[in-house]
Amino acid sequence: MKRGADARCEFAELTLFDRNSGEVLHGRAMASAGVDPTRPAANAFDGNILTPASVSAPGEAWVAVDFGRPVEVGRIQYTPRGDGNTIEPGDEYELTYWDGSRWASLGRKRAETVSIDFDNIPAGALLLLRNRTKGREERIFTLDPDGSQHWH
Repeated sequence: MKRGADARCEFAELTLFDRNSGEVLHGRAMASAGVDPTRPAANAFDGNILTPASVSAPGEAWVAVDFGRPVEVGRIQYTPRGDGNTIEPGDEYELTYWDGSRWASLGRKRAETVSIDFDNIPAGALLLLRNRTKGREERIFTLDPDGSQHWH
């Protein structure tokens, strides 16, 4: 969220989880003035990262949910607006590295959140993460010793 004359609230998904059950909370989306009719606030809660919400308003932009009852939010999962080339819960991913002659697999994992971790990555390796569920946009990268990614 940005404050000021050019305030804008724009993101792909906002998932709220019940504190006690861990279940996804559902309600009626609301927003400040300035809703882009092609990107309504409800898009932020529709489970589709390719349908972002976009709200702009003088002074302050916001998106909220009316649950219609008291709830306790225990966890929030935020997905920034993007082109769909992200980690999506439920999708299966395979991390590979270039061994000098071919792409060798470091294993496959199903994402439970918007990030995924792999172990035993060779130091200095050229890496490629593949979404085995859908999508074809892939880009090689390396990791610094501190875990920072560098795209090539």
